[in-house]
Order: sequence, then C-alpha cells, then structure tokens
Amino acid sequence: MGGYGVWDLAIHNPKTFAAIVPLSSGGQISKAEHLKNTAIWAFHGAIDKIVPLEQMTDMVTAVEQHQGSVNLTIYPDLGHDILRTTLSNQELYSWLLKQKSRVELPL
Repeated sequence: MGGYGVWDLAIHNPKTFAAIVPLSSGGQISKAEHLKNTAIWAFHGAIDKIVPLEQMTDMVTAVEQHQGSVNLTIYPDLGHDILRTTLSNQELYSWLLKQKSRVELPL
C-alpha cells in the first residue's frame, strides 16, 4: 500500500513535501486539490494486474484539474513491480533535487 500512502501523506500534509513520487497506485480524487502545490512524478505499469492503471490516471487528471504539476510515466511492458526500474532512472533524482516548495510558510 506504499503508493497509496504517498498520496495520502501528501494530501494530509500539503505544506511538508515539495515533491512526491507515487508508484503503482491511486489516491483520493476528492482531495486532489490539496496537491496543487506539490510537484508529482507518478509511475505505473500498463499491465498492472494488482492496481489498475485507471486509478493512477484518474488521480493524475484530478490533480491537473486543480492546476497541479504532474508527470506520469507509464511502463508499457511492466506490471505492478516497477520499483527497480523506477529507482534506476537517474533523471528522477535530478528532478527531485530541482523541486522547491510552492507553499509560503509564515515567518
């Protein structure tokens, strides 16, 4: 349930994370607005038999509807187990290091 937890943690703590990287999951579409200031790069396998791809695409669409910043990578030949492939993506680490919080915190 890790990917669902990533979405949930960011939704309930919108001022905490500059970016999140949910894998093979979906989230609470009704609360997607809470993620409008969090950069998101989501990953999902197209042939995932555990979590349907639609759960991810529905969440991504919901965040985008609130002008959130979302990238989605779909692995066409992979199922649910995408962790190793995703963690080998060096571009992901460069992207994460570039993210800054878009929420103004009080002084």
